[in-house]
Amino acid sequence: FDEQGIQLWGLVGAGPLSIIDSSLISHVGKGSAWNDLCEPKPSFNRESSWLLRKQVSGPEDPKLVQWSDDSWGVTFSSYPPASLLSNESSRDECKWTDKAVMQMFLAEEGNALASGDKAHGTRLQCGNPTAMEKNWIAFSHDGSLYYVYSVEPHVIVQVRTKDGKCVEQYTTSSGDMKELAKLVDAIRGSATAIRYSESEYLALLHTTEASTGYSTHAYTFEAKPPFAVRRISKKIPLQGGGRAFPSSLSLIHDKVLIGYGDGDKVARAFVMTRASLEEKFDWCSESV
Repeated sequence: FDEQGIQLWGLVGAGPLSIIDSSLISHVGKGSAWNDLCEPKPSFNRESSWLLRKQVSGPEDPKLVQWSDDSWGVTFSSYPPASLLSNESSRDECKWTDKAVMQMFLAEEGNALASGDKAHGTRLQCGNPTAMEKNWIAFSHDGSLYYVYSVEPHVIVQVRTKDGKCVEQYTTSSGDMKELAKLVDAIRGSATAIRYSESEYLALLHTTEASTGYSTHAYTFEAKPPFAVRRISKKIPLQGGGRAFPSSLSLIHDKVLIGYGDGDKVARAFVMTRASLEEKFDWCSESV
């Protein structure tokens, strides 16, 4: 982990990174950019008698995903732009409506975004259009794009990249994941899953608890249908504790890299060897 060694990992690229928000198009016919997002319904704090409103200016939780040698894109969550819910692209028309909720999207023209050209973001048309949809885990298999829609049960949907049409393909359940679910408030997905071996994909999940915040675990699932869960790791010790939220996962040589945010303020990377990760899957060992 010295400076010379880090250079050999091949992680150093050109910078600074370009912001692509202005290149995302929400409606091809209208030529609308990804802004003027619909405002979700407000909440009321009875103790303070305050009406709490939330206004968001852009997409959230972007993740890269590649489904063939020359096809890749960016998947993200966002409140829907007004251009999708209003004929006049009016924020006032879509404000506080049932469909002004977080949804999952895909911009499938990754090469266009990388070169500064426009690319269309399409809503993934599975799940509930009037309920919050986020934290799906993207992965590719045999040239097709899939998502883990739910970690437990492990629900897999297949997505058509051109228009976001999708269909539920497989559902399995894990006894170990059920036991973990009993200990926390919720289990949700994190980052894009990657091929870990001939027989497994590697993915991340995060649990939430009201008292402690987020905790991150790695898990593996089968590299063939029905993509059933195989192993779950102990907690990954990300800096920031319950404020740490994982967003990316990479495997470079024998190094596992997890990109994450610390309290929505600092971007960090956690690096561990593959051998160290394997120790996390051994619940009988003394390592934490």
